[in-house]
Amino acid sequence: MKKEAQFFGHTLPNPIVISSGAYKIDISESSLMIKSVGALTIKSLKKTAIAGNPPPRGTGVCKEDILECYYPKDDLEDSKGIVNYIGLEGPGIDGFISQYALAYQKSGGRFIASAAGNSVAEYVYVVERLSALGIFLAIEVNVSCPNVADGLVFGTDANMTYALISELRKRTKMPLIVKLAPNVDDICKIAEVALLAGADGLSLINTILVKARMKDGREIVGGLSGPIIRPIAKRLVKQVCNAFPNVPVIAGGGVWCLQDVLDMLSYGATLVGVGTLNFTRGDAVLNLINEYEQYVASGPG
Repeated sequence: MKKEAQFFGHTLPNPIVISSGAYKIDISESSLMIKSVGALTIKSLKKTAIAGNPPPRGTGVCKEDILECYYPKDDLEDSKGIVNYIGLEGPGIDGFISQYALAYQKSGGRFIASAAGNSVAEYVYVVERLSALGIFLAIEVNVSCPNVADGLVFGTDANMTYALISELRKRTKMPLIVKLAPNVDDICKIAEVALLAGADGLSLINTILVKARMKDGREIVGGLSGPIIRPIAKRLVKQVCNAFPNVPVIAGGGVWCLQDVLDMLSYGATLVGVGTLNFTRGDAVLNLINEYEQYVASGPG
């Protein structure tokens, strides 16, 4: 096993990447993390700035707190998780360019962009602007956004996914990675149409839609993440990697320890995304990277 990872012609120091939304947009004081992690996927950017949803924006949960879930509750692990309802808060693509892009250019880090939108035209605008910056290894397309025309989430409809990705393919030469929504009956079908439309890689899984009970008794609807979703994430990653063995895959969902990283890689993933873990301690991801590098250096496999 090699410590480095190959990703669309780039050599990364390790295969561990921070998932979109799991790290602050301002990296001006993040030199150690930027130098250490394989790559950082930035927060999803839309055409305009988004203030995000009003409180409550999230809550810690256990299995007993889940009231409704796209998957059977028995599929969840008896572990802790987080339900977030942040709402893609961010500066918008133009705000990112004016306020933060220079710091990314000077950092020497490795970055993956993330584009979001509520219409094909909005995605096109964001992707074209991201492509022109010249600071990203690839563009991840967050298709877990509702289309304003009909309210359907792009990534849950094969026809909408195909139409979106085929249009974006015309607008950029950069590698396009589609971040698959897990709230579908057949994730491999969505993956297939994304690839047929011109996607170069896949990323999964995004958070799982749930209704949960907060500690104060209120209910919240949002995206479930953390080790509680680990069995579902690993099952879906294995399905996608088996179905598309030659396609670069960023695998995530409940990644919490070295064994999770090794499992995702063993399924065929190219990179492993870490998200919720980064919210537990400031050094959690750095410790995981160190564990991985020590494991590789020890020579197993």
